[in-house]
Amino acid sequence: MKFISGCRAIAQGALDAGVRFYAACPNDPVSELAETMALELPKLGGKFIQMEDESAALAAAIGASSVGSKALVATSSPGFTLLQEHISYAGLNEVPVVIVNAMQYGPSTGLSSIPMQQEVFQSRFGANGDYPVAVLTPSSPKEAYDMTVYAFNLSESHRIPVVILIDQMIATMKETFDFRENPRLLTRIPPRHHFLLTGLPSDLEGFPTYDPREIKQQQQRLFQKYLSIERMYSKFELEDANVAVIAYGTTSRAARAAVKMARGKKHKAGFFKLMTLWPFPREELIRLSKKVKRMIIAETCTSEQLANIIKSCCLGECNYTLVKRFDGNLLTPKEIYDGITA
Repeated sequence: MKFISGCRAIAQGALDAGVRFYAACPNDPVSELAETMALELPKLGGKFIQMEDESAALAAAIGASSVGSKALVATSSPGFTLLQEHISYAGLNEVPVVIVNAMQYGPSTGLSSIPMQQEVFQSRFGANGDYPVAVLTPSSPKEAYDMTVYAFNLSESHRIPVVILIDQMIATMKETFDFRENPRLLTRIPPRHHFLLTGLPSDLEGFPTYDPREIKQQQQRLFQKYLSIERMYSKFELEDANVAVIAYGTTSRAARAAVKMARGKKHKAGFFKLMTLWPFPREELIRLSKKVKRMIIAETCTSEQLANIIKSCCLGECNYTLVKRFDGNLLTPKEIYDGITA
């Protein structure tokens, strides 16, 4: 049993998953993660390296992964912007790597002490072109630990970059929980003896190609892997509900409390917790929209990113109420409860 922050839980999950390389340009709110890796990796024969910026950190991690080491990079919102070019590079070249982004208030430099949920789209579509990347979103230190182990298994099995999308609150909050004694791990896939990493489309031998058929084959193969990812981290609670609250991350904690309040007042409210944002659980949301009379979408984002995704999935087939906040404060259970009973 440990009393531990989200950042330290991710660090422990990464170490237990077999990570032996960490590169970063440390910044809040993920500095604690870097500190933990700097202390623990040398004890395991691993390497910690502080780079000049976030782009260089991910480039180093891609290099380490390419020669057989499980690699992790962590940053926050402004730094995540600098990673985008190399995220698409890792996706194109099928390099397994895990990236932590702790969302904070933005845009630009923003404020590292204020949590927001503004990078749902950027986490999936931030770089140029089409490339596969999965995005997981824990809502507690325990989930952060479990999903970090899962992220590395997913990255290894599909050979794709995986983003763990948290916010400032999850990064710094502390909770008590038991670590899994023996997490189920995938063995590191051995690197190929000869391979070519390039930012160009390539044939099956890894060499650049301009053949439309080979380019199409590459794109189809990349996205077949992406679409085959199990959406195992989305769940709906309370099957008798006629009103469903949808949320992720820190906001999901307030959403669950709001649903509990509503159930106590005899409202048939349920809770759909998103833990995999990309691939988005489109089919599950469509089924949910047909079961309930109304959906409550809760998020701390000005531009309604989560709401816009859900609306596009359900094609206007379900009534919805949007509960949002973007003043630097978290949504409260009472605010979401008011949306349920409106």
